[in-house]
Amino acid sequence: MDESNHPLLHQWLSACRQLMLHHPRHGARTAGVQLGYREPDLQPGWNVISTRENSIHKELYTFIGEDEGVTTPIHPDVPSNTIHKVPTRLPDLSSTSLWKITKDLAQRLSEINKEPYSSKRIAGVMESIQKAARSDGTKIDIEAMKEWVHRSWATMRRALNECRYDKIPTGDFLKPALEVLRAYLSFELPGEIAREILAGILSTQRTLPCLGPPSMMPPRARLKAIEHLVDLVYQIDRQREKVKVTPYFELTYLAGLYCGAAISLAAHAGEVGGLSDGETIKVENLGFWVEEWFCHKVSLTFLLPANYTPGQTVRLLDANATHTGKPLKDVVDSYGLYPGLRSLLCPTSKFRPMSSSDVLRFYRNCADSSQSFDVLAAIENVYHPVASSNQEAIVRDLLTMTIGHRI
Repeated sequence: MDESNHPLLHQWLSACRQLMLHHPRHGARTAGVQLGYREPDLQPGWNVISTRENSIHKELYTFIGEDEGVTTPIHPDVPSNTIHKVPTRLPDLSSTSLWKITKDLAQRLSEINKEPYSSKRIAGVMESIQKAARSDGTKIDIEAMKEWVHRSWATMRRALNECRYDKIPTGDFLKPALEVLRAYLSFELPGEIAREILAGILSTQRTLPCLGPPSMMPPRARLKAIEHLVDLVYQIDRQREKVKVTPYFELTYLAGLYCGAAISLAAHAGEVGGLSDGETIKVENLGFWVEEWFCHKVSLTFLLPANYTPGQTVRLLDANATHTGKPLKDVVDSYGLYPGLRSLLCPTSKFRPMSSSDVLRFYRNCADSSQSFDVLAAIENVYHPVASSNQEAIVRDLLTMTIGHRI
């Protein structure tokens, strides 16, 4: 079932992805900043917001007008003392416009109660989002991460014990990384936790036989892991242009996690060292590239479908380009529009004589004519998070342990 044929579901899933891409309170704040909602911490006129440490732009300026909002990293041409400084704390999820929209959509979908998104499943997702939002969003929720870390390490320990019985449990040993991906894709884990757990698992798997801390990962194995994740992001970027609506947004959401894990591993590499000067520069460049890619290709992709219909979206972006004086293509590209919808705006605008129903019909037709794609199946093979060279090393280590138990 492609969500393009179910507007309510498409909007709700987009809202969930926006909220869980990093942290619910962060996702809701981003929506308020980018779309000019009258969030509690934003005042009419210009506002300045300090972003998270890993953001390219350390400050964003948001203008809240009577009927519009504009966000830019460039200091506006007004006196600094007239700009309201927004508190660094993230807003309570319950007070945000995006959460109110998400709750309303969830209620309406629950009344429909149709598989695969039954009322029970929808309630479970909403509960997961609320649970993730209990932390303040300014630092990692250590307790939530510990729960998953202990579970993952226990699974790998059980796999290692199989070596005593002449088995090479490669599949079981690699399973925790896939479980983290599935939990993230089903909104059980927010991105800020999933990325750190995934980076930790990829590191610890290369510390056999002791399953030591991530810092024990061989430096060049860490470099291979970073290169592999960046390559997966590049592959996903190409593949998502060819597929239906649901896999397009699922692949983008998955790429967001791979970007985060690559950035975390790059940070580990800088802290631990052990690489040549050339390799160190390569890690820094890869980290910078993947962060740039995330900012331009992922961070805003879910905002518009979470808040607007396809017809509203194309008109909003056209008006935004006119208001800001930016080329329409630049505005469209910054929001990661689905290719079919993008074609109504670029290279030339085709939507103006179309009604909202016509735009929705065009959107569905584009999705229907695109490729089906099973993201979960692809994760197990073509988009597996463990680099092939690291998988081969893990198999050798497990084989050595199995032979050692025979002696």
